[in-house]
Amino acid sequence: MRYGLADDGPNSWPQRRQLVFDLIERGRYDFIGLQEALPFQIEEILEAVAGYDVYYRTREIDPSEGEACAVLYRSDRWALDEAESGTLWLSETPETAGSQSWDSSLPRIATWVSVEERSAGRRWHVVNTHFDHRGEGARIESAGIVRELAKSLAASTPVVVLGDFNAAESSAPMLELLRAEGDFTLEDSFRKLHPGARDVGTFNSWTGETAGDKIDAVLVGPGIDVLEAEILRDHEDGRYPSDHYPVRARVVAASP
Repeated sequence: MRYGLADDGPNSWPQRRQLVFDLIERGRYDFIGLQEALPFQIEEILEAVAGYDVYYRTREIDPSEGEACAVLYRSDRWALDEAESGTLWLSETPETAGSQSWDSSLPRIATWVSVEERSAGRRWHVVNTHFDHRGEGARIESAGIVRELAKSLAASTPVVVLGDFNAAESSAPMLELLRAEGDFTLEDSFRKLHPGARDVGTFNSWTGETAGDKIDAVLVGPGIDVLEAEILRDHEDGRYPSDHYPVRARVVAASP
């Protein structure tokens, strides 16, 4: 999302928010993971784009302050089980609001939702996270925490992990996150369909750059088939919704 109070000149939130609204409206996605989103940005999206509800908790001690890893969901298609949804901190004390550990520069979180499809009664879990941008050790530890969270959720339902991981595909944090253990592994939906793709950078610096590392991903757990996956490079006259490209995947539960 890019922090809504950043002084980005022509790319500041008021100048690009309509691009974000239009991107969501065009896609009508079932789930959207927002990283670096402030509460007022989330509320503006809900006001501008009909049909969505949201679950989130900011990363600060005061839940009304700071950034969130919000999950938007189509309320006509999915019912939220709030009691089975939550947020943990990527720290040595994950239940402590505002906590940070290792070499993390800021508190970091993972938020998950438990949802049931209204038409079929099928239940899914969707996790959304944002790893630290400076601390390599914190990213490795965060990868372990998120993988264990996804593994526990996958014991009962299909699980999808959305995230800005601030880590290259071949880095230690991503290798830890995608490490297979028994019958559980997370896989990058994009690489399942496009294993040899190049020019996959997802940080665009507002310029349309496509080189660099792919640091954003939709990861899928066991029992999920990936039908489509792409990096969205939508822009309007060279202006982009964010300094990252969104990534998109269409997935289904695999047939038994």
